[in-house]
Amino acid sequence: MFIIAYPTKQSRQSSIVMREASGRAPAQCSAAADRISEEGGSRGPRAGTHERPNDQGLVKRNKPACLSAIYAQKIALSYCNHTRSTFRVQTFPGMIEIKQKSKKALGCNTGENINQRGKIKQFSKKSRIRLIKTLCKFPNNFGMRFELTFADDVMEGIDQEERSRKGSTCLHRLQTWIERNISESQIIWKREWEPRKSGRLKDQVIPHYHFMMYRPGFSEQDYENTWIKIAVKWVKITCTEDHKAFSVALHDRSRGFLEPDDKYVHYFGKYISKSRFEEGEGVGRFWGKIGNLEQSEGENIPLDDNRVIHLKRSLRKYLGSTQKRSKRLPDGSRILVKPKYRYADRLKYGSFEGFVAMRKDTIEKLIKYVERR
Repeated sequence: MFIIAYPTKQSRQSSIVMREASGRAPAQCSAAADRISEEGGSRGPRAGTHERPNDQGLVKRNKPACLSAIYAQKIALSYCNHTRSTFRVQTFPGMIEIKQKSKKALGCNTGENINQRGKIKQFSKKSRIRLIKTLCKFPNNFGMRFELTFADDVMEGIDQEERSRKGSTCLHRLQTWIERNISESQIIWKREWEPRKSGRLKDQVIPHYHFMMYRPGFSEQDYENTWIKIAVKWVKITCTEDHKAFSVALHDRSRGFLEPDDKYVHYFGKYISKSRFEEGEGVGRFWGKIGNLEQSEGENIPLDDNRVIHLKRSLRKYLGSTQKRSKRLPDGSRILVKPKYRYADRLKYGSFEGFVAMRKDTIEKLIKYVERR
């Protein structure tokens, strides 16, 4: 795609000022224009020139403008460039990300930290995106998942904010113990608020924790022995007096082994409904890491803007093929639902920035397909 700009009527003085502002001398622009005019003299008029007779009846040809002397007025003329790339494409173990290479921040820096987080009231969209990106950048496969919760006597008689503070304190103590006693372990946790289905706190919203763990060289037996130690330590940290707490923490349904690309990993980044807790209360952090969780730096894929356009089209097709078109009802029947294409529609815009989570082998096939075009 070629961009041809035509000058408007202007005085000679303003033309010289524009050329000086562009960093080129007027003589250089005139010399370049003369060469273009001489080369095209025997071929007839060129695109972007006008012919008009003078007083003697001779045809005088206007010289084409020097493109470097034309102001762009800080407007991006096109997002399509066939010779260089405006975007940076990176691939990770579980996602592909597209970003613009250069973006100018508007306004001035006042010195204030605009990213300072206040009191956490909900599982926000930005927090969920950070969680999904952390999972997608993890280069290994988690080996085990387990869940920990609280006995009724621990959370009885306190409000939601105190329950949140109590849970955060117990989790911090468990994190310190794991980092000291289970070296090289890499764990990511997520807190959920769910209403109790039985017990003295039935229908009350109580927090519980989901964990995914990875440690190099661990077998299934090693994972299970480590989980038993963590579960026993958790019951002691909560200071419960319920004699059933150990049996609940060590129940078989409270843990499981994970396969590569396990569905549980996708559930980990699931959105938490706001209706499960009261708005305006301090519910605390919803996810975090224990240990030094590895993160892949990503691989840069050199693609020009033309191939980036084809990449976005392919990603739109991929997202369209993965959208749910049916929903299972509680009675077991299924109904058709209309897929949501809000994120896929954003890929239509030239200035799109974002990521798409997908399997590593799918990313490799997609990149090879785009590079062949």
